[in-house]
Amino acid sequence: MVYNQVGGFDNHAIYGTNYVALFRTYNHNTVVAWVNKNKSINKSSASSALSKVTDSGDCYAKNQASAAWTKAGGNAVMAMVVRHGNGLRGSYSTAAGTFSNYRCKRSCDFWGNNCDHKSTLVMLYGSA
Repeated sequence: MVYNQVGGFDNHAIYGTNYVALFRTYNHNTVVAWVNKNKSINKSSASSALSKVTDSGDCYAKNQASAAWTKAGGNAVMAMVVRHGNGLRGSYSTAAGTFSNYRCKRSCDFWGNNCDHKSTLVMLYGSA
């Protein structure tokens, strides 16, 4: 996956075991993740991982990626959240991975800002 060179855990975050990330290289962030095809793939926790990040009320990308990773409970090798506007968008899912666009539910601040964040949750399921 390739997206704009952004920094900060409010814009993007990744948890997992099977990935390599190159951040802010040639004006892009690049993440490559993999799963062993010989290991069983269980995506049963995909919808619960997505509901965990949309219903938590915490729209900080790092906390959302951590919550999705924890909710997957060993069925995933990677969980990544990238805020919209940072160049990564997806809705294509494979046998091992899901791209889910979602809106984080959160109350607005006093000035009516920082309401809902649009983001993409990328999950790669399987085992090393």
